[in-house]
Amino acid sequence: MLKKLRDAFSPKLPNVVTSQPTALIVASIAVRDAWTNNLYATQGLTPDFKEQQAKGWIEKSMEILASPDPILANRNVLAGYVLEAADLQVLVLDPAPAVDPSGLRGILGISGELKEHLDLLSLRCRKLAEFLHGIGADRSRDEKWNAVVYRYRIVWAGMNIFNALRKSLGDAHGDPSSDWFWPFLATQCAFSEHIYRSQAGLAPSLHSDRVQSCDVGDALLAFSNLVLDGVQYPDFEWEQRYGVKLPRRV
Repeated sequence: MLKKLRDAFSPKLPNVVTSQPTALIVASIAVRDAWTNNLYATQGLTPDFKEQQAKGWIEKSMEILASPDPILANRNVLAGYVLEAADLQVLVLDPAPAVDPSGLRGILGISGELKEHLDLLSLRCRKLAEFLHGIGADRSRDEKWNAVVYRYRIVWAGMNIFNALRKSLGDAHGDPSSDWFWPFLATQCAFSEHIYRSQAGLAPSLHSDRVQSCDVGDALLAFSNLVLDGVQYPDFEWEQRYGVKLPRRV
């Protein structure tokens, strides 16, 4: 299996197979579970696209494992996926009383209400507008929605793949309830909703006062800096710095 992975995905990095065999196997299993065999993530996609996406993730995993600091290299990739996933997650989240499998709605101002404002957000929020412009100008609401969901499925799979790699590298807490990943995702989703609302002129989500809402947003964004700086327990460091307990998924 290891030789097959090496030969198929990156013949330039043969040492990874022998130096990090467990992590590489974990990455390949994560690609299979989060992408290749995940019908929700891949429905409507061509076999060629699915294969190329899977190959890209394996190659990126091997690149990470061959780096001088695999943990930090993986954090950089994972953080990128988390930040993009957060931007999309708050757009696809349904409002109450619909079921919320993510467990994020109701935490830190994450409302599930942005979905109904997609047209407004696509006009006033630069990052979203730029993404949709890349799809094509003058798209209908349904076309915008489909583009968001399409990208969300890909990004969500990538995020879970590199989160699995993180665990295999020993960059996770032994007690899942004390791990930093889910609080990281939750805080970045809250920050994304804050930015969308601020740019679109919607009611603030983090505090009724807009200035204080921005202050809270800045504090939430600081979590990503702790992750990227390689702090072992970024959640613990954040709580110590701000004197506030982070949300946990139990």
